[in-house]
Amino acid sequence: KYLTVGGFKTTEVDFKQMHPRILMELDKVHKPMSWEPYTDIKDITGEGDTTNQSRSLSKLSMMCLLNSDDLKKAKAALWKIYSDSKDSDFKNLTLKKGSLNKIFERLIDKNKEISHWFGKERLWAILQHYDSEIAAYIIEKFVNLGKCILPWHDSFVVMKEDQNLLIDTMREAWLIILGSNKNCFYDIEF
Repeated sequence: KYLTVGGFKTTEVDFKQMHPRILMELDKVHKPMSWEPYTDIKDITGEGDTTNQSRSLSKLSMMCLLNSDDLKKAKAALWKIYSDSKDSDFKNLTLKKGSLNKIFERLIDKNKEISHWFGKERLWAILQHYDSEIAAYIIEKFVNLGKCILPWHDSFVVMKEDQNLLIDTMREAWLIILGSNKNCFYDIEF
């Protein structure tokens, strides 16, 4: 948030839950902005209310579902991430035997309308194709207007004065690439 362009303040706008919402758009499933694909797993992890590491683990679990060729690989990937960082990122969490099964069952149930995509071979490539097409559209528009834009994963940093242009362009790109923008939501990070 301290980054400036030519001395001007910047803003970052982030697509909200981009990959799950791309799948929803493809399947014509519409959820309100308040809905999210992640699930509360504090009862599974034993985390108290002082931290929010369970939410991060739930998001990682969803990413494993979207980027693994099957459920077994998704569980293995999540266990590796958890094991490698449980002393830092997840120090307040305890996963007992069967915990991963419960986490994935909840995510699949919460996302039943798009769960048929989970474990699809090379789903990550399909999602990457759509998000790169959307990003290319946004970047090209800003470049053609002679405006600075810095892409960062599924978000973009522009000068504060260009925030509304960015938001409009993000929604326009989503509509053009996916045919609808009913699942196109964003967060203003700063």
